[in-house]
Amino acid sequence: MSGAAGHRTVFPALEALVRRPRLVFGLPFVAAVLTSIAVLLIAPTYAATASFVAENPAQSRLPAGLAGLASQFGMSLGAEASRSPAFYADLLRSREILGEVLAAKIAGPQPGDSVTVYALYRISGSTPERRLDDGIKTLRTRITLTVDQRTDVVRVTVEAPSPVAARDVLQLLIDRLADFNLNTRQSTAGERRRFIEGRVASSEQELRTTEDALRSFYERNRQLQSSPQLRFEEQRLTRQVAVQQELYLTLRREYETARIEEVNNTPVLTIIDHPAVPGRRVRPVRTITVLLVTFVMAILASALAIMLQHNDDLLASGDPEYLRFHQRLRDSLARIPGIHGRRR
Repeated sequence: MSGAAGHRTVFPALEALVRRPRLVFGLPFVAAVLTSIAVLLIAPTYAATASFVAENPAQSRLPAGLAGLASQFGMSLGAEASRSPAFYADLLRSREILGEVLAAKIAGPQPGDSVTVYALYRISGSTPERRLDDGIKTLRTRITLTVDQRTDVVRVTVEAPSPVAARDVLQLLIDRLADFNLNTRQSTAGERRRFIEGRVASSEQELRTTEDALRSFYERNRQLQSSPQLRFEEQRLTRQVAVQQELYLTLRREYETARIEEVNNTPVLTIIDHPAVPGRRVRPVRTITVLLVTFVMAILASALAIMLQHNDDLLASGDPEYLRFHQRLRDSLARIPGIHGRRR
């Protein structure tokens, strides 16, 4: 009984498919042809990838075990936020970096030709400000950033209409990031060094002034032991010299430290994977797209064929309720302009 019931449910469906071969095979075939044409007309997209790590020369004061445990949870203890991998990932998407990249030129499609990144992505605007805003939004959608919290490696992927353009835009991003990192860090350290340098010069002058005052005091007063007032004045001048000496030595040490930090305390971007010309496009995936659309349309065509066959069977059976429903449906469709019910 169960086997017979199974045959009664399967064979009517197969019969519906056999009776309408044009629908079952024709619709997927037409969909495959149209999809093939569409994917051929879609401009290809290529993606270039690079990765780097920002090596921070400042050593953490935390124990190695605690720092390693923190890194497993995505935290960077003992390091400045502006030196973290996430900072560089955000910096790559900043207006400062992207604005310079958009205005830069890369190799054009013809040998010896060059185009701006604006022109590469076909970005235009009614005003320079509007063009910049649109360009930043477009470029951000073409950039993919990932940060490995365990290794602090930042991976950057840039999409472009051609393989060479993808490599060149990515190289521009890396270069602008390195320049910004170096110039900004060294400018900050340079400002600190110049400030301390000025304080060292003024402190040295003040030290010489106090030393000269003490020397003049000794030259004018040969007999100090007999006068309490002179002894008090001597102690006062000696304290001033000692204070100025300590201040001068402290500032001098800070100055030497600032000079070293101006050169060494800048995180170095170590490129792990350099930008390269991609060998394959990332979009469109033509074969998979055509097969997927064909498969979906084949399922829809089969379902439609089964529904049409079931409709014919119900009409042939003379079911009064379905006949009334069918007639009302035809009448409703006939009232719609441009659609006329089919009369039997």
